[in-house]
Amino acid sequence: MNRRMTAMITILCLMLTMPAITGCSAHDSQTADTDTADRSDTTDPDSMIRIMSNDGKDIAEINSVGDVIAVPGNRLFYSQTNDDKTICSYHLLDTGTNKDTVIGTIDNPGYEAYYARTYLNGRIYTLVETGDIIDNKPDPLWLLEFDLSACSTKEYKITDNGFPYVYMAATGDKIIIVEHDQQDVLYDRVKEFDPATGDIREIMNFELSKDISGDTLRAVYSTNDKVYLLRIHCGNESAVSAYIDEYDLTYSKTAEFNITGIITDSLKDTSDTADINNEMMQMVSSFKILDDGCFYYENFSSTRCIGDYRNGTLIYGMNDLFNSVKMCDRQYFYTMYPEKISEDIDGNSIYEFSNGRLNKISDRKMPLTCDEGHVLYNITVSDDKSYALLFDTEARSYQIRELS
Repeated sequence: MNRRMTAMITILCLMLTMPAITGCSAHDSQTADTDTADRSDTTDPDSMIRIMSNDGKDIAEINSVGDVIAVPGNRLFYSQTNDDKTICSYHLLDTGTNKDTVIGTIDNPGYEAYYARTYLNGRIYTLVETGDIIDNKPDPLWLLEFDLSACSTKEYKITDNGFPYVYMAATGDKIIIVEHDQQDVLYDRVKEFDPATGDIREIMNFELSKDISGDTLRAVYSTNDKVYLLRIHCGNESAVSAYIDEYDLTYSKTAEFNITGIITDSLKDTSDTADINNEMMQMVSSFKILDDGCFYYENFSSTRCIGDYRNGTLIYGMNDLFNSVKMCDRQYFYTMYPEKISEDIDGNSIYEFSNGRLNKISDRKMPLTCDEGHVLYNITVSDDKSYALLFDTEARSYQIRELS
């Protein structure tokens, strides 16, 4: 079995736990009404989701694949596929007027790294792979750029032989992408995309050999003046460690921090070295640098933790019912299901990390919990922090909560 097929089997095991599969080449934008009859060819009753106002009134009903995203201007960004899954369309819904605009369509569905969607300067960026991702043939990886003002889409090819799991972040006016190339020796490449010119250049790479020794990347994060890479180092399959590498904006390395002990300490229910190494090798769904030298780590398995990377101490160790709000620089988190996660963390609740701890949000415009018997499954916050959407699985609805 070659390296690509082995890697694909691994990623597919991870993808079984992830909701959205979409894919690939963008066409001209168009505008359509939200009337159900106009969308009958793409509507699956089981995936219909209600959009509700802050006071509980119905605004619209959409057919969405994956997560809905709140974007500035009281709008929602979402995607849907047609009946035979050969086309995926991306939509902008204005919650004030109910106008639904198709800003791009994608042919030949593959896989979208929806967890890595990124907002920058009025545009949403996402990474998708074209084609059959398990046929052992090279599949191109694309960066899609959705201009929310012009309601248009551009596509940029990252590589001809992509890997479904990828990660990216905005830094300054650029996009930084981490991608895994498909060769006998695995090179994890870090690339910079310049939206102003459309240019893509490689800025660094890391090597993992056939005997699983070397370095592989899991995530990238950027603050105003630093870029951070989450790097896994393998001495071999039984010697795995995790690092946060710090770079300045010229991509010169300024520091590295060993966080192996923090992740290990968060795994309270196991002391087995193989299990710990397996958790650290998992793909990562969220990585954030928080205030005061802290970080948040969330993988596609069951590990979530907040730690101080400067002194190597664990602050919180959580399970997979604790999640971060994606595509938002605000340090928001939420818990799924009613049960308490720990003495300090309640179920069905929203938290913000500040002053070195998780603080439950008590703003009157943002409820602390869902209705009794309902499940808080996902939260999205607009980049201008004007409002949030809370997804309730029981009611199959996103409820708008104004924040300003």
